[in-house]
Amino acid sequence: VDDVAAVLRAGADKVAINTAAIKNPRIITDIARRFGSQCMVLSIQAKQQGNSWEAYFDNGREHSGVDAVEWAEKGQALGAGEILLTSVDREGTAKGFDLPLIKTICDRVSIPVIASGGMGSPSDLVDAVRNQPGSFVRLEVLRDGQTLFRETKLGVDEDGYGILGVGGQRAVTNVSYNAPTAIQKTISEFVIMVGQSFKGIWSIFANLGDVADRIFSPPNDPSANENLETRPVSVVGAVQIGASDRLNGSERLQLFVAFNVFVGIFNLLPLLPLDGGHIAIATYERLREGRSGQRYMIDTARLMPITYAVVAFLAFFGLGAVYLDIANPLGF
Repeated sequence: VDDVAAVLRAGADKVAINTAAIKNPRIITDIARRFGSQCMVLSIQAKQQGNSWEAYFDNGREHSGVDAVEWAEKGQALGAGEILLTSVDREGTAKGFDLPLIKTICDRVSIPVIASGGMGSPSDLVDAVRNQPGSFVRLEVLRDGQTLFRETKLGVDEDGYGILGVGGQRAVTNVSYNAPTAIQKTISEFVIMVGQSFKGIWSIFANLGDVADRIFSPPNDPSANENLETRPVSVVGAVQIGASDRLNGSERLQLFVAFNVFVGIFNLLPLLPLDGGHIAIATYERLREGRSGQRYMIDTARLMPITYAVVAFLAFFGLGAVYLDIANPLGF
């Protein structure tokens, strides 16, 4: 234990123990209690004996008579924080990892297992990952002279094999339609966008209090983006979403079209100074004229208070949405 203390004081993060642990298993508990289990690495040098593996010591030269899998379980129970597992049969052969050994011990313990012995090419690492779906792994990344450590969980592909890497988007499938089908689908999508625009406008007016609370939210407030149905988005937010790598080219185009459809529908609301307000006034004037042939004109000066109120609301809503997109950007 004193030797371990000296090594740690010299700068080591952890110490691997093999021979001393087999001869005196109590030392595992003593080291873990004094320095923490993260410092205690149990080194197991396993050699296959029939359908099982025996734990060797003295650099893989001496028999211990101890089953390697049972020794791994016991080591974890005594306080080991990691296992350095070396296959004596594969060490120095460059013929690949002993995958059955690795899998058997990983299935029996919950602490990290460092596999050693046999790797001769990157494909051997691929085989090890593929045979451990769902297992937790610790990565050591060398970048710009610095060593970064990350712990992650191996994914599982469609066939049940383990996967490790950067997730990518599926390739976009291009589908060709004839002219009538393309027109039909375009009209269908446009109708859906119009309906969603009306729904969004109604949601804004029906939840003005909630919208105002979000606009007045402080920076970095996670509650500001909890309910996206009442969360206003400005051009800034739309650009942030469009710039995300989570969207492909087709989805960005749909976002652009949907944003413009919403602006167009909003502009048709029967309120001055929106275009919809001017259309409503012109329509009312034509109805009042009827067949009399006499020109009828509304005194728009009397509608100025409403116009000012609409302008004030648009300014509040627009600037507030810009502030919200800057202070509490959407997580895209």
